[in-house]
Amino acid sequence: SVQPGYGYSVQVNPNYEFIASFVYDGNGVPRYLLSERGGAFNTSGTTIDVKQVSGFCPLCALTPTVKTTIGTTTRSYTTSSISSIGVTGTFINGVPGTWNVSSAVTPLGGVQGCAP
Repeated sequence: SVQPGYGYSVQVNPNYEFIASFVYDGNGVPRYLLSERGGAFNTSGTTIDVKQVSGFCPLCALTPTVKTTIGTTTRSYTTSSISSIGVTGTFINGVPGTWNVSSAVTPLGGVQGCAP
C-alpha cells in the first residue's frame, strides 16, 4: 500500500546497488539514510548496513562527510522487481529518535533510469 511521508530511491547494477531512504527523525524532521553494497547482485533477501551522513554544509568550507552505520536495510526482489524494503536505525550525533519500517514496495510508476 502507498503511505505518504517516506520512500526510497533504488539503483541496481550487476555489481552495485544503492538505496537512499527518505525518512523522518524523532522530531518529524526529514532525513535521508544511505545503503550501498558492491559485489555480485543477488535477488534473495539481503541485509545491507544503513548509514547516516554527517558533515555536509552547503555554505561552509569544503570538508569530507562522514558515513556512520546506524542500523540495517533489508530488501527482497521478485522477478525484475523490488518487492519489499525494511530500514531499521537509531539516529546519532544529536539527531533524535529511531526509524523502523518494513513494508511492501509500491513503485511510483514503472522502471525509471538511464539507458546505457
